[in-house]
Amino acid sequence: NLLDGSFTTTDLQVGIRKGETISFNIGDARAVNLGALASRSGAQNALTAASSSLVINGVSIAPGTSLSDTLSSAGNAYSAISVSEAINAKAGQTGVTADIQSSVARIVNPLSFSTWTGSGTLAGDTFKINNVQVTGTGITSTNSFIEAVNGVASLSGVKARLSAGTTNVIEFFTLDGRNIQIAMSGYSDAGAAGSFAQVFFGTMTTTFSAGGAASFSGGQLMLTAAVSVVYTSLTAGFSATLTGAVRLRSSSAITIAGSTNASAAIGISGMASGNVTIAVDKTNNLSTISIGTQGAASDALSVLDATLASLNALRSSLGATQSRLDSAMNSLGITLENISAARSQIRDADVATETAELTRAQILQQAGVAVLGQANTSAQAALSLLQF
Repeated sequence: NLLDGSFTTTDLQVGIRKGETISFNIGDARAVNLGALASRSGAQNALTAASSSLVINGVSIAPGTSLSDTLSSAGNAYSAISVSEAINAKAGQTGVTADIQSSVARIVNPLSFSTWTGSGTLAGDTFKINNVQVTGTGITSTNSFIEAVNGVASLSGVKARLSAGTTNVIEFFTLDGRNIQIAMSGYSDAGAAGSFAQVFFGTMTTTFSAGGAASFSGGQLMLTAAVSVVYTSLTAGFSATLTGAVRLRSSSAITIAGSTNASAAIGISGMASGNVTIAVDKTNNLSTISIGTQGAASDALSVLDATLASLNALRSSLGATQSRLDSAMNSLGITLENISAARSQIRDADVATETAELTRAQILQQAGVAVLGQANTSAQAALSLLQF
């Protein structure tokens, strides 16, 4: 019953007066109640530069800075790396930490390589990921294009893969949370007929204009209103910067306050209507963790971290209580020693003093006896004079 939650707050009397007690409790330390987290992941590609600070659990979080992210080629100040660093800088006050999530940019529809007249050679068209030129020949299929992108991944930090459950839908991703910047140029008309741009975007049904949008048919990059996308003229090219996401986690409830701008700063929706509260999910705990997949094992680490934090807090609390009890015990011991010494002074005999008094009394007694003897002798001498 010490660890199953039934051991409630207990008061230990440590003083001589009412109320001089030390209270402590242990709480529920079973696996089903350890490691539960309040957790929420922001949306992919939803981070943008925020003009106002974010407030988490009553603590103001300053916007990220470009100095926090040396990996992204664009949008460094609002990447998942910068945002998580800004949040973690105040973790000691908020109790909330931020994890960097992978950045993922998805092609909505399959790429149409059949429209490309460039013989599968990425050279004339300029296609860059994070300012790294992607080149190659024989790129006539989704798989060959993925290989070309992965061939420069060591420089760009971005890899390509097939989207789960598909055979020809591509995702660009990075594991370290850096932004994914995709840039394209070298095409000159609205249809971009026969160019790699047409493979990538499909047939553009309206003409690009500076700062404006265009609609596409066929394959197109997943773009949302929150994505920082720069549309310019066709001759200048196209550039899109897509961000990753952050996940907030805490062993207690999380309250996020702010405005729409704050929502953009963290990628979690709902800020415009007021505060967002993330409750602790007790269904995910130490007893339910799994390491069956890489993602599950990664999440399990968060649960283990929360479990260790809870156990450390419990041990610290019990250690502090034990220290207070030891201190109270030592104080009572000193008090007992002082009281015993005072009682001894009152009740116990001083051997030296009493011996001196005994010797003095004996001397006085012996002197008295001697004087009395002498007095008796004098009286007898006087009486002898009266004898006949």
